[in-house]
Amino acid sequence: MAHSVWNRRFGFPPVHGINDIVIVYFDASDLSEDAEAEHAVRVRRAFSDLPVWIDVKNEARVYLWYEAKSGYPIKRYTSTDANGNGRWPLYT
Repeated sequence: MAHSVWNRRFGFPPVHGINDIVIVYFDASDLSEDAEAEHAVRVRRAFSDLPVWIDVKNEARVYLWYEAKSGYPIKRYTSTDANGNGRWPLYT
């Protein structure tokens, strides 16, 4: 979002220099990859006119895969606001 604000300020198209958009949500009641994938399909369909990749992540399940990706474990998040001290930039 911040990148788009700068783009507008300097007269660039909104998605100039943006390769992807990450949309996060929090659902501790369903930590399955399938549920996350279903949300991703729905969101990508809704924003299919954007020329960027849209990634959708359930913040409640990040702890399940983070260690394999980064090399160290993290605690479970309790909300999107408590998203690991800014590992994901959020605007709430």
